[in-house]
Amino acid sequence: MKTGFLKCTMACVAMAAAGQAQTFERRANITGGGNPAEGRCVVGLTVDGSAGVEIRRDDIVVRNLKGQTPSLMRFECTAPMPVNPMEFRFAKIQGRGNLQLVQAPQRDGVAAVHIDDPQGGAGQYEFELRWNNSASMAPPITMETLRPHFGTDDAVRVCQDYWRDQAARQFSLRDVVFRRTLMDDQPGQSERVKGFLEGRGVGGPIFYGFSCLVNFATGEVRSAEIHLMRETSGWRSATQVQGA
Repeated sequence: MKTGFLKCTMACVAMAAAGQAQTFERRANITGGGNPAEGRCVVGLTVDGSAGVEIRRDDIVVRNLKGQTPSLMRFECTAPMPVNPMEFRFAKIQGRGNLQLVQAPQRDGVAAVHIDDPQGGAGQYEFELRWNNSASMAPPITMETLRPHFGTDDAVRVCQDYWRDQAARQFSLRDVVFRRTLMDDQPGQSERVKGFLEGRGVGGPIFYGFSCLVNFATGEVRSAEIHLMRETSGWRSATQVQGA
């Protein structure tokens, strides 16, 4: 009896592990004439946790690294991606979490992308791969070329993600809502994000004013400050927290 129960338990654990590491493969929908010298692929999927995506030619492999199984919503290419394109670019189109290129196809014909969705529930992600094999003198491929453009919307998102995590860790706040977040327009503060948030603590709603100094080159929070405030009487006290 115990042996049968143990076998059943081990089988359930194995099935759960298999579901956690689920991998699936799809072929691209080829559109737009199929010019192999110059083209693009667009990938759209939902992620709740972490996922790894690999694209070779017109084939895509999606791996579930953590959380719920990803769902591939779109994979369209104008042509199969060349193995070693002269010019290659990666661009993030949509996504609330971290979406980055970790390998370009110049190595072995595989473009690899990592997606990390830190928030609850599934998030929608979309990115684009572009290549050009017809350029006579293509610019050298560097990490700056491969890194998607980091703008003010990304800085706001990074700052909000930072304080969403810190609000739970430091102040045990639940149901954090960002009531206002914007870039500081003061001279010399072009990399500073500021705003205020509301969270639910033991005694009810609590309000904090916050700011982040974001490094646009790396996408990291350099330093951050938060101020406990009252909804009607303004600032009450201040605490400074050093970021990454």
